[in-house]
Amino acid sequence: MSDISQLDQIAKDSEGKAVVIFKHSVTCGISAGAKNRLESQWDLVNTDIDFYYLDLLSNRAISNAIADRWAVRHQSPQIIVLRNNEAAYDTSHGSISPGDLESKVSIVLMKEFWPEQFPISERLTKKRFHMFRMDMNMMLDLRPEWKDIDSYLDSMTSKSRTRVKSIIKRSDALEFRDLDASGIKDNLEDMDRMFLQVLDRSPFTFGVLEMRTYVHWKESLGDDLIFQGVYLEGKMVGFLSAFINGTDLDVQYVGLDYSVNAELGIYQRMLVEFLKLGIDRGMKRIGFGRTAEQAKSSLGAVPVEMRLYTKHRNLIANKLITSVMKSVVPTEFELRSPFKA
Repeated sequence: MSDISQLDQIAKDSEGKAVVIFKHSVTCGISAGAKNRLESQWDLVNTDIDFYYLDLLSNRAISNAIADRWAVRHQSPQIIVLRNNEAAYDTSHGSISPGDLESKVSIVLMKEFWPEQFPISERLTKKRFHMFRMDMNMMLDLRPEWKDIDSYLDSMTSKSRTRVKSIIKRSDALEFRDLDASGIKDNLEDMDRMFLQVLDRSPFTFGVLEMRTYVHWKESLGDDLIFQGVYLEGKMVGFLSAFINGTDLDVQYVGLDYSVNAELGIYQRMLVEFLKLGIDRGMKRIGFGRTAEQAKSSLGAVPVEMRLYTKHRNLIANKLITSVMKSVVPTEFELRSPFKA
């Protein structure tokens, strides 16, 4: 794709079949992994799909026009599937998979619109999407003077510093190991069990990620996917994962063995480990994600409102979604300020 005028033809073509747009950054390792995955597995996809490749660095104006026209927040790399001149599906980064492109989904979820993108995202409501809010996304800007965990602790109040040190001491018996694709594959059974324990305690979920997906992500993304197993006396009792996205560390899913979590505080220690990873790898910001807002706030993370939009393909079901979405509201919590004035 090299001309913005092509968008009119793409919109027209999408009335009769699926049209796929792949946004690729030639300087991004994650994007290269997604491109390789698409190229190697394209034979899995129905060939009656029009595919468009967009070089982001050479065609930024076209990328912005796509985001504006179909109200899809720009990401890189990114896949957008158009049907009937609407964005029926989009995903990005390690979630890009050729097998998903021809699926006829019943419900569409577009998520993580930042406050500055609200004027664009609100256009989705004119296309029968329902806006809703879940728990706040907890973000922590990493200060340049934080060279290691000790300099981070030095910036905290005495009470907050004592709290973090107690978390580390309480969980001192835990061992955090980096796992490659083979190591992840060897632990899939334990990972599935622990991930489901986390989901069972979640107030709201749209689906379940298959843990074997991490094997493929690690093979494609390499060091841009951080995956660690948490061990107690040689037994896996948890795992954590995060994507390196430019200068951001985006925390992803975790799994826990809740039978030992209460004693050792595994989840709280995981949050500290994410903090260490972000500092050690020179990141500028950590996106801790949703849930456990107060625990993340005690480490200095602050809430950022994010909007999500959803739509069901069935018109009647889509109207019923309204009442369900109104019942989903952010959890209230006490915002803490752990740093010295």
